[in-house]
Amino acid sequence: MININILYTVLFSVLLIPFILRKEHIKQNKFSGYAYYIVKPISDQSSDKTSNLVRDLEPFGDKISESFVFLLEFEKSNSQFTLTDTKELQKFSERSVSLAAIQYGYSDTIWQKDKIAYSKTYKDFEHKNPVLLKSYLDDPKWKITSEKKNIDKFVCYKATKTLIYKRGKKTFSIPMIAWFCPDIPVSIGPAEFGGLPGIILEVQTNKYLYGLKSIHFKNDVKLIPMPSLSSYTEEELINQLSKFN
Repeated sequence: MININILYTVLFSVLLIPFILRKEHIKQNKFSGYAYYIVKPISDQSSDKTSNLVRDLEPFGDKISESFVFLLEFEKSNSQFTLTDTKELQKFSERSVSLAAIQYGYSDTIWQKDKIAYSKTYKDFEHKNPVLLKSYLDDPKWKITSEKKNIDKFVCYKATKTLIYKRGKKTFSIPMIAWFCPDIPVSIGPAEFGGLPGIILEVQTNKYLYGLKSIHFKNDVKLIPMPSLSSYTEEELINQLSKFN
């Protein structure tokens, strides 16, 4: 005679298999996919004159940025971040869009690889000497807190840090607040933000905020190869440029 308890155990295990497989499939998928972000300006523009200068050159920059949708494609420790070409943006000139995007730390595709962000820039004003500007995502280190909130049904934790940089004789500080999701275990984020134990779904500086619009998981993400160019940190590039002056 079949033991009823054993039969129930076997049936329950059989029924549970699809849920276990589905959970494992979701877990694997969370290493790759794509996320869309929108941006908005923050009112505090007192840290330096860069944003005000850009606003003088393109006074409708804030209005243009309302149509910005950025795409972050990611796989494990690699990603690329681009501004999507929406129909709304096609109403504006390429120059106006570029100037508006600069306010949000974006001028061209941004790649992240092994906790380093790379973006294409130039050694001259004629755009004849392209190089990669690199920054280390975990320098300075993030301070992870126990504070949390939900973003698009994902539980996110708050992390903070302050970036210190120099412009000539002046020193500036940029406070940053990031909300990352450890359930999506990729150490990347929008623009040049990353270096946390989970994808950054929202990040705020004293000038702007990147916020998640939607996220989708996909196995076969194909990233654009990063160009084979010399790479420099900002300090190294400034030293290089000084040689030409």
